[in-house]
Amino acid sequence: RNGLIGEYTASERAGAFWGIRTTYADYPAATVPVDPGWSDTLKVISTRLWPMPDQRRRQLVNWGYCLADAALRSYVASDIQPEPTLPYADASLDAPPGADGKPWWKLW
Repeated sequence: RNGLIGEYTASERAGAFWGIRTTYADYPAATVPVDPGWSDTLKVISTRLWPMPDQRRRQLVNWGYCLADAALRSYVASDIQPEPTLPYADASLDAPPGADGKPWWKLW
């Protein structure tokens, strides 16, 4: 591997990488409850935050927060305090996609 990820893997540089297409469960220190279905669901939505319903926008923000938190706790500092809380508590990702009554294919 070349570049930044290769340097992380080879322990030449400390850091973490996460992106919208990352599978949350791949991080050993993923601590926020996230249903596995969200990894496949949210990674395919366009990240333009308009004209998306507010609830989906909040879920997408929470998704990014969960990924960043899990990546940093897994590869940079496992002792980060305090325990994470979602920016939008009303848009948790612990239930499967579609549990809010909207089919997964109608995310926007």
